Amino acid sequence: MINATRPLSRSEIQAAVRDYPADASQVAFERMFERDKEELRTMGVPLESVDIDGQEGIGYQVEKSSAFLSPVQATEQERLALALASRIWQEVSWSHAATTALRKLELVDGFQSSPATTFAFSVPVDSALLTDALSAAHNRQRVSFDYRTGDEAHVQTRHLQPWGVVAARGRWYLVGHDEDRDATRAFRMSRFTSALRIVKRPNSFVAPPETDLRKLVLTDFASENRVDVTVKLKTDRGANLRARADSVVDEIAEFSQVDPDSLLPEILRAGPDATVLSPAWVRDIAQGRLEDVISAQPTAVTDDDLAALDKAVGRRSKVVAETSIEQLGRLLAVIPWLRAHQGATYDQAAEHFGVTVDRLKKDLTLAVCTEFGPHLLTLDMDIWDQTIYVRDSRGIEAPLRFTESEAFSLLIGLDLLTQVRGPHDVSAIATISDKLRATAGASSSLTNHLSVDGQLVSAGPGNPHLVADAERALGDQLAIKLVYVAGSTDTESTRVIDPMGLVTTQGVEYLQAWCREADAVRLFRLDRVKSLEVLDDPAHVPEAAGGLLAGINPQGTKTVIAVDPSVSWWVDQVPNEGSTVLTDGRLLVQLQVGSVQWAVRTIIGLGGRLGVVSPSSLAEDVRSVAATSLRNYQT
Repeated sequence: MINATRPLSRSEIQAAVRDYPADASQVAFERMFERDKEELRTMGVPLESVDIDGQEGIGYQVEKSSAFLSPVQATEQERLALALASRIWQEVSWSHAATTALRKLELVDGFQSSPATTFAFSVPVDSALLTDALSAAHNRQRVSFDYRTGDEAHVQTRHLQPWGVVAARGRWYLVGHDEDRDATRAFRMSRFTSALRIVKRPNSFVAPPETDLRKLVLTDFASENRVDVTVKLKTDRGANLRARADSVVDEIAEFSQVDPDSLLPEILRAGPDATVLSPAWVRDIAQGRLEDVISAQPTAVTDDDLAALDKAVGRRSKVVAETSIEQLGRLLAVIPWLRAHQGATYDQAAEHFGVTVDRLKKDLTLAVCTEFGPHLLTLDMDIWDQTIYVRDSRGIEAPLRFTESEAFSLLIGLDLLTQVRGPHDVSAIATISDKLRATAGASSSLTNHLSVDGQLVSAGPGNPHLVADAERALGDQLAIKLVYVAGSTDTESTRVIDPMGLVTTQGVEYLQAWCREADAVRLFRLDRVKSLEVLDDPAHVPEAAGGLLAGINPQGTKTVIAVDPSVSWWVDQVPNEGSTVLTDGRLLVQLQVGSVQWAVRTIIGLGGRLGVVSPSSLAEDVRSVAATSLRNYQT
């Protein structure tokens, strides 16, 4: 339709598109046609309905002047911000969307982005849940969902008039009017145990004007419970808890006005080295969770469940499933890029668009084998050798406008980027965000219902000079001497490392480096670094170490764990080989465990919501440590 010289009627479109069966009923055709119109508009194609002569009276055309993406004239600092924002997303579909959006901008603006090699920032998110929440807030549609309450004792169905989403403290919150309690509430989205069930009728409520959602989350609903907690620590043990405590006298650690939902997992992870003394109700919860840990190990599943997991693991290495809109949207961006880079190899093109070579080959095979238009034309491309040539792109000469997901993922990425330290210029983020919103138009409207807070990173380093010293070592390529509290063992050690870069992920800041002691890549949490000294010794990072967020997942023991729905987010936060959903709603996940100590502490920390299926030795280790911890509460 882009190349049509006049509006086309429905009957002309039906005759030209082979996917519309000639013998289809009028009702079936109308349903397919309306679906396709909506998909085209979702992709950013400006499809217009116009009056025409003839029996049908209505024709359709694409407004070519607004169909293609316009240059944004990005400055050097704005290009850096775009490059960093496009690399934020861990979730595959948003990662692809943000990468495609950036590639479109590069092509129309004539630049090649060069993201910093010593900085990385990644965010885990359930893109479907977040998009549904923002869409409901935008359309003012009431929603319902199943929610795990703060004490994690049970799941309730809640009914909400959603006003918007807030990103704060490394978490996502849906804020609105709770119809069950007739009050304003903020719901932590990691506690959702179901998808949003959206009432289809729009404009079903009126949101209060100019409500500061961020303030509601950070003040009015900062925590459901904040209490003083007293913990007994074994001598010279519990290093991380000691660092978090307001005071430690002999074996007694005091924590003032803390959220037990956040502190209890750390206490449980310390095993028998930490025991809650008061308040009594927090002590009772800790004891109950240890009992739950013991009863959950080992967890039995059926052979059919394990077979389903094997299939999921096998699929992980294959092409990730995606919608036809996502595939076509990327393809329409790839074609003009290939046209401008004649003779590009498959490796070059696949790397540029953040997909596998196999995925790219499938895309291009589909493109050259698809007939379109009244004359059944195909794209004229040479794709059968190692290099790719586009002889006739059939009018696909420039990238189309942003799809909704492309604009959305890039704009939210920029918003999140403003809240973390790095090489980017915050003022440049503001200007490029304005330019993108002007270019994206209606596609950016959902971002109006998202508020990002400066406390996106939940905990920073206690030493204000630590980050500056780390950045100096990175810039001068010098080694670093660390005194560090290890999360897997909760013990203090001294390491000499060769720094690779600063990484922010899951709301926590890390220094990624080559650890000389381990002879491997490691991530060091900045809030667990007790001291950092820049050495005169030059840093030497082996070439095999890879880039940021690469090489940090050592091979270990194949482990299968059953995950309660209330902590399904955990599967997204640990490197794994695949997962499947069981009939009772639990997730079955397979991962490589390189440290038994880490696994035991992690499983106990989540209080019985992770059950070891295999190996049996890990289940026994978990039971043994939990039983020893439990005896501290029974004496």
